[in-house]
Amino acid sequence: MYSLIECLLLSFRIIDLNPEGGILFYNHQVTKPMGQIVIEPMRIVIALGGNALLRRGEPLTAENQRHNIKIAAETLAPIAHEHDLVITHGNGPQVGLLALQNAAYKSDTTFPLDILDAESEGMIGYLIEQELSNLLPTERCCATLLTQIEVDPHDPAFKHPTKPIGPIYSEDEAQRLARKQGWNFALDGGN
Repeated sequence: MYSLIECLLLSFRIIDLNPEGGILFYNHQVTKPMGQIVIEPMRIVIALGGNALLRRGEPLTAENQRHNIKIAAETLAPIAHEHDLVITHGNGPQVGLLALQNAAYKSDTTFPLDILDAESEGMIGYLIEQELSNLLPTERCCATLLTQIEVDPHDPAFKHPTKPIGPIYSEDEAQRLARKQGWNFALDGGN
């Protein structure tokens, strides 16, 4: 298994400026006995999973998320100094928390999932942007871009969810909430 940095280094385009010196790949490190290696600036897409932003079993707090995003930003900042990064992220725990907060609100109407998803995108993007900007020179700009989701409301996948959102419940609690709220539950991949 490779570390994040090793995976990114393996994807770089290496240009040989000295045709007499070869590029050797040894133990997934690039070495060049003669000449120079130049790594062209690239646009690199990095995906951070929702559970990487909020570790399994951690309380769904802003402090925990900021701490975990700071760790990710510290890993990504050296790469961002030389390359353009496009960072995408999961949001299952975060949008699940918003859905629970939404369900607790005593109103005739609640916010639909697409709006809650956009809210979580903005929150996570803001935290990534803030933590990464703290580690980069001021001339390196960061921006958050929200995307739209389009789904068929009659998609049969809604009856059998495979990508759960929100916290992890015991089997008894999930059954109780399913009866009470009419929610569908699925086993989390880590259980």
